[in-house]
Amino acid sequence: MKNTLKIIPLLILTFSCRAQTIDIQDYHPNYVEGAYYKDINSIFNPFVGTYVLNSGSRMIKIEFRKIEGSDHLVYTQDAIAGEYQVTENNVEKINTIPRFLSNINNESYYSISGDHIITQGSVGCDECIAGEKALRLQIGEFSTKNSGFMIVRRMVVNGQQAIKVSLVWEISYERTGYLPPSFPSGDYILIKQP
Repeated sequence: MKNTLKIIPLLILTFSCRAQTIDIQDYHPNYVEGAYYKDINSIFNPFVGTYVLNSGSRMIKIEFRKIEGSDHLVYTQDAIAGEYQVTENNVEKINTIPRFLSNINNESYYSISGDHIITQGSVGCDECIAGEKALRLQIGEFSTKNSGFMIVRRMVVNGQQAIKVSLVWEISYERTGYLPPSFPSGDYILIKQP
């Protein structure tokens, strides 16, 4: 009984430390052990959905999902995960969207991922207006071993919800046998699908 009474305060202390919730918007260069970085203000929600660009010979489709409570061993966070499909001249160059079938609750598993919210004045948000929230996400193409980042901004085009994606691949020239990515660098405007 005496040992049980000693264990109960220890359990309470352990659970109270793990329960610290921090707004995902708060800059976090050093993660707090046991914290939950939560999308308290639902900033990720408007980005969730399927977006398509159909420009004659090229079709690009990106699907974004919100991952809640992604476990990173020493902390937990909400994040955005994405997959994409690129078709040129009716030939599919890449389609990673089936990765969502795995239903893994960790954004690092997916081709596009991140939690970095940027605003006017942030690097990569040069065109952002006051109060706008954009995302800086990582992208990886497993088949070609390329990685990079994208800036994703919400906008309205001809009365339709859309996103502008600015994609930059970071190429390692030290690698041998370089294969170019299937999703070329550039700026793309994709329309949200119903």
